[in-house]
Amino acid sequence: MKRILIFTIFCLHITCSVYAQSADVVPGATPFFTQAADATFSIGDLQGQKGIITAPGTTALFDVQFTAFLDSAVSASSGFVGVAWTGTEWWVSKFSKDSLFTLSPAGVLTSGFRIAGVGTATSGVRSMTFDGTYLYMADNTSIIKKVDPVTKTLVSTINVSSIGFNARSITYCPTSNNNAGGFWISNFGSPLVEVDLSGTVLASIPQSIHTLAGVYGISYDGLSPGGPFLWAFDQTATGTQASLVRLQLPQGAPTFINHNVNGDVGLLTPTGATAGGLFITDSFVPGEFTIAGVLQDTTCDILFAYELDSASQIANDLALDSLRWQPAYTIVPDQQIGPFSFGAVLTNKGANVLPTANFNASVFQGAVQQFTTGASSSNLTPSSSVFLVPAQTWTPPGIGNYRVQMSCNTGAVTDLNPFNDTASFGLLISDTVMARDNNVVNGALGIGNGITGILGQLFTLQTTDLITSVSFRVNAPTLGDTTRVVVYSVSGGLPSLLVGRSGFHIFTSAAAGWITLRVNSLAGGPLTLAPGTYYFGLEEYSDNVSLSTSNFNWRPNTTFISFPGAGTQWATNESFGFRRVYLIRINSGNLSTGLESAGNSTHPVLFPNPGSDYLEIATEKVVEEIFLMDASGKVLDKRIAGTGKNHRLDTSKWADGSYLVRVVFKDGSIWQRPWIKTAGRD
Repeated sequence: MKRILIFTIFCLHITCSVYAQSADVVPGATPFFTQAADATFSIGDLQGQKGIITAPGTTALFDVQFTAFLDSAVSASSGFVGVAWTGTEWWVSKFSKDSLFTLSPAGVLTSGFRIAGVGTATSGVRSMTFDGTYLYMADNTSIIKKVDPVTKTLVSTINVSSIGFNARSITYCPTSNNNAGGFWISNFGSPLVEVDLSGTVLASIPQSIHTLAGVYGISYDGLSPGGPFLWAFDQTATGTQASLVRLQLPQGAPTFINHNVNGDVGLLTPTGATAGGLFITDSFVPGEFTIAGVLQDTTCDILFAYELDSASQIANDLALDSLRWQPAYTIVPDQQIGPFSFGAVLTNKGANVLPTANFNASVFQGAVQQFTTGASSSNLTPSSSVFLVPAQTWTPPGIGNYRVQMSCNTGAVTDLNPFNDTASFGLLISDTVMARDNNVVNGALGIGNGITGILGQLFTLQTTDLITSVSFRVNAPTLGDTTRVVVYSVSGGLPSLLVGRSGFHIFTSAAAGWITLRVNSLAGGPLTLAPGTYYFGLEEYSDNVSLSTSNFNWRPNTTFISFPGAGTQWATNESFGFRRVYLIRINSGNLSTGLESAGNSTHPVLFPNPGSDYLEIATEKVVEEIFLMDASGKVLDKRIAGTGKNHRLDTSKWADGSYLVRVVFKDGSIWQRPWIKTAGRD
């Protein structure tokens, strides 16, 4: 399907339903499945059985009241996101199809149906809310659908185009518009906007206040003491991919309550899940309040319910909010090594002023500490933040894997919440590869709609280098579609002049995976780039290239999109609400290392490095033999290279780790280079 305008295709997993689209367009529901409620079931395992966990005897915030595996209960593919409780049954929806389902209080499927005018064959309801009589559904358009849950009919619609973005998250707010009722609406990193029942904007909370970049579900909380609150189910908060964050109304700033759903319910999923829809009710468990939601996983969507109990603010709580190291790369080639500085944002999430806020950063290689530094601030008031960057920098000594550990503390004052005080990330000094991502895929982006455009990000070279190829990962490209890599110089912070490109690539598979394309100068020769910043992008022509993205290590003004056919030459991704890093990596030719004994005039190129299922060696000299050795020099594999200039080795069966590649040429010279294998993660 062609997508409308920009970035409307972000989703966490690609699904296809087993149900055919109904041709019936008469008002009302088109059922495709009904069954009587099953009276018995057991706690589910990862094979997808239905399950329930009853509430403990004592009351406490985030006690698990209930879980149900939706994929098993509905006997269909994954893709569930929306959720609502009507007082007698659960309603759930799918993001990728106009399918709606009801479940009993025990999580057993009671019906599956479609309502004409609600969703389409390929795009469904993202979130639902309930005013006590009617359900209201947001399906990532500018129109809210009002549905009668008894007759399962579309009653009316509400146009909310005045908010400036499509409605993904929605929650009914009975106190809006002087208690006449209204809604709060959001979409990932958008503002949180309050509207009345006609769609007129009443208030707006900017992202700079609520601070969340991946809001999928929201729910109004007028039940908890100290409220009202707005709860957000966020895909990026504190890096958990599924955080329940409580915001204080009317200001909209986060409170000290922030719960990682992957820390308990998410453990039931195969890989840890991402945030979906959210709903709050006082009628699910007698005498208790409930906050319920949907966890999205590729094979195991879970409907869950927590107890929503009162919580008093912690007196002293310093949080390590976000890591901001420079340069902002996770993989750096050895010839581009420079000094790293390590900074972070610290936030006082407690009720008291903190006399001291300390920050520390250390670098380890294995168990050996290579470097440590720190910085401090004083008199940090509640809800305020400070950005600390120690004066000392660290320069990596050479190729290898390093771990950067960051932490904060409150000095002599006891921090009563130690769970948000530490964070770490991996840093790889490689032979040829430069990357911003951490190899963890959280989604995909594309343009679509038949508009030619480019998606990509910036890389800065410290020294002159030969760029041999560019690697990129795709989630689900269209079979037969075309793409290519383009390289631009940068002027004034924006891509400027085209300086290099690859040949065209035709997708021969719709499967996810890495693709590496050679790049050349516009004249067709080697692409040698002087020190500076360059834009590396992927061209999209007809269908969505589905370029993989990561939530990790996003920085402003580094990811750009261009689609001239829609009138946009260059714009940052964040201007459209997407704070994502692309899985794009540049592979260099080591012009400046001088390590190869064959000499720079005829030096080989080894890429990608790190790699996974294969490695390639390109050289102008005639090769006699190629050896793959372990780190000690023991020969593990020997290849007779033949007369070709390009040599590809299958490394899919090798374990992750460090290896040595040795090339023996016909003239007797020898070239050797370390190579690291690291498996990709989908």
